[in-house]
Amino acid sequence: MKALVVHAGAAALREVPSPEPVPGEALVRPLRMALGPGELPSAGGARSGTVIGREFVGVVERVEPAPGRTVGASLVGKRVVGSAHASCGVCDRCRSGLSAHCRSRVTLGDARPGCCAELLTIAAANLLEVPPSVSDDEAVLAPAVAAAVHIAGTVPGNTRPFISVLGDTAEGLLVALLLWRRKETVRMLTAGPVASAVCEKWGLRHRPLNEAGRRQDQDLVIETAGSAASLITALEFVRPRGRVLVTRACEEPACVTPARDITAAVLRQEVELCGVRGEDFPGAIHLLKSASVQLAPLITRRGTFVQGPDLLNALNPADHLRVVLAAPAR
Repeated sequence: MKALVVHAGAAALREVPSPEPVPGEALVRPLRMALGPGELPSAGGARSGTVIGREFVGVVERVEPAPGRTVGASLVGKRVVGSAHASCGVCDRCRSGLSAHCRSRVTLGDARPGCCAELLTIAAANLLEVPPSVSDDEAVLAPAVAAAVHIAGTVPGNTRPFISVLGDTAEGLLVALLLWRRKETVRMLTAGPVASAVCEKWGLRHRPLNEAGRRQDQDLVIETAGSAASLITALEFVRPRGRVLVTRACEEPACVTPARDITAAVLRQEVELCGVRGEDFPGAIHLLKSASVQLAPLITRRGTFVQGPDLLNALNPADHLRVVLAAPAR
């Protein structure tokens, strides 16, 4: 089968072996695939030889039965979305209800082949059926919505905090939107025109990051960029004994000075620094089904699976939120 593979720092369409599901896994044929800025070849996040892609909507071709389990059997022929992260289900963390922190956790497009292929295999337990009223273009963004719903759910309601969201990411924009819809006092601090344009379309309160005063008066800062510089900036906005939520791991090379600055600021201001990682796919599907959020502004480029290499290799990650590829017609 054909797949989009990173080779020598660029995406290429290659022939790879067709996957075979093991017991408990589903074989899925993608209809749409979405890639965030960090997955673009120029971002350097993918290892050479890796089939890229974590976000998809597709049709279940078959489910490989597992002894004593019936999970996924009813999904055959159905349109589905699902989490890119798979847990083993047997380690001590999985058994204690911490499957999101599984010791053997693997991710599509990283430790296992991604979704930018004619077929992919994924744990059937990770999949959720998409209602007919939800389009493919909306469904493919379900993982970003699921992450945002989870993050927003960690913010206590009825406390009226002053909230700032950092990071020109789809997840950050969606978190700000969800909190705004909840009547929270929230603003989006944007670094570039792409995120600012989405804020304008959604009616979100926003301000360029370089124009916002660092008065350390925010009760809560949500950092979604995943960089040491952005985390330091978050600490410049949060008040003493305030809270900073970190939603993405920093993938930059280790740097002593930022680490020193971060720990000094956390200690000096007695800031609560909290990591938030997870997804709420049922909540995302409910939100998509309600049609109350217009997701089209998050799709900054479209193309076909076959056009993938030329399209992806030409893009600058800073200019994009989601690139959506349509699978070839059968």
